[in-house]
Amino acid sequence: MATEPVVLEPEECFALLRSQRVGRVAVTHRALPMIVPVNYVMDGRTVLFRTAAGGLLDRACRSAVVAFE
Repeated sequence: MATEPVVLEPEECFALLRSQRVGRVAVTHRALPMIVPVNYVMDGRTVLFRTAAGGLLDRACRSAVVAFE
């Protein structure tokens, strides 16, 4: 049985993000979607995760549309 989507207030969203430590980053790599698990922390309303300098996520986050969940 499907449930209706629930609209969350921004602070509810940030509280949920602060309660977790693993997320996923989606980028496009060679015209294909790529989804990578990342450890992250919240700094206020900013999601922070570490990437290797010059690595795929570093390059993608600087020049492409990125999605986080």
